[in-house]
Amino acid sequence: AFSLSLVQAERLEELQESLAIPFDGSNALHQDRLRELWRLAFPDVACETLKTPKWKDMGWQGEDPGTDIRGAGVFGLDNLLYLGTYHSKLFDHLLHKRRGVWDDVDYPFAAASMNLTFTLADVLGIARSKPGMLPKTAAGAALAGTSRGGDGL
Repeated sequence: AFSLSLVQAERLEELQESLAIPFDGSNALHQDRLRELWRLAFPDVACETLKTPKWKDMGWQGEDPGTDIRGAGVFGLDNLLYLGTYHSKLFDHLLHKRRGVWDDVDYPFAAASMNLTFTLADVLGIARSKPGMLPKTAAGAALAGTSRGGDGL
């Protein structure tokens, strides 16, 4: 059986709770997060509305990014914001496909990042787990540090 330290358990629970928050386009805080993402992606373009074809330039599938955010929820949006805020150069390279051979490849950057967030959470066994429950996958146990006595989370 696996056991977590108090700190590990708190971190796991915070992550699980974050993953459980669905994106709500009518929520003012969620709208603010979208506006911040807009500012990071399009710093020279004013965000006049949250539903616009301009989002497609970032790799959303339509005019409303909320439809692509659904699976990863607010956590997926926060991951994009984190990338854009703390790794702005990489964010810019990925957004504008300016890195080596990727220049010739067309991929939906924003939608792909939502899929990666959800897939990673699923592989780790925390995508649909209840807060406080230990991950049920080997990858999740490794993340939590419950295999071979690691520090984890």
